Amino acid sequence: MPPSIAVDSTTITTGAGNWKWAQFRGEKAGVKLHVSFDVKTMTPICVEESVASQHDSKKASQLVTMKRAIYICDRAYAKYDRMDELHGEDKFFVIRLKKNAVTRDERICSVPTKESFVREDWIARLGEEVNGTIHPFRLVTFQDLEGHEIRVVTNLYDVSAEIGSVIGYNLERTQRWLRYSKVYLGLFLFFSLISIVECYISIYYLNAVEREYFLATIITAPSIFLFCLSNPLLGKGSYLSKIGSKSVGVYVIHVFFIKLTIHISLLLKMREVIDMSIIWQIVYTPLVFIIAYIAYENLQVVKRFFVRKESDPAQKTLLSQNN
Repeated sequence: MPPSIAVDSTTITTGAGNWKWAQFRGEKAGVKLHVSFDVKTMTPICVEESVASQHDSKKASQLVTMKRAIYICDRAYAKYDRMDELHGEDKFFVIRLKKNAVTRDERICSVPTKESFVREDWIARLGEEVNGTIHPFRLVTFQDLEGHEIRVVTNLYDVSAEIGSVIGYNLERTQRWLRYSKVYLGLFLFFSLISIVECYISIYYLNAVEREYFLATIITAPSIFLFCLSNPLLGKGSYLSKIGSKSVGVYVIHVFFIKLTIHISLLLKMREVIDMSIIWQIVYTPLVFIIAYIAYENLQVVKRFFVRKESDPAQKTLLSQNN
């Protein structure tokens, strides 16, 4: 999916005597900040200021600049000519429609199921023929968390209305669980220590099999997962995040080095000594990871070399044919 960008404004008011140049309502004066906001990265993209009395639509063109992005707006941006412009500029939008909006040339886009939050899914032109939209757009009516019906207009024709409604319904409920970042981190650290104690007791006192999961894992795994979800920008742009992009390759290749370590320790008859060494147990995991990462990086270098070598003759043949 393209990046989702929310567009809206916020008004800051004060007494009329302070900002006489920004007279707003009655004895109030105010300024307005018009903001476009990247929903995924949770960062503002553009901020434009104006007096509070200026309508939001006046600043829309300065906020909606990125192509191949989905702009999410409220009723203040529901201008018919602007919708046609956005569609012609290859920009997607989801705009809440006014209640008194007139539609024409209606046809069904999809038939919602009974279990869905979607109530209607149509394609139609908006407004009268004289001042309405040139292009037909998609009109979706769905219910919010409180059972109120919301109608939006969009030029996303291929996205399932069912998927969109489920995401919208569950997003707010999910956000409630992502407010307790410190709690999740505390649970992860505490139960990680508990798992170490479990490991020590089960192996050295109960003769359990090594490298098994423990009861504390039931809490540690979802805790670290929820902690990461509640901090989506944690480590962004860092070296660790770059390593994380190669985690699948490292995961696949690290098994080879684990097996290799076991075979070498058996050949040297040092298996029991190594297993009982606390220092080795601490160093072993990061050592395997580092070796696997270096090996994966070198494999990618070799792969790029052969791919480039194979593509060069093809490029030469193409150039000769063109000449």
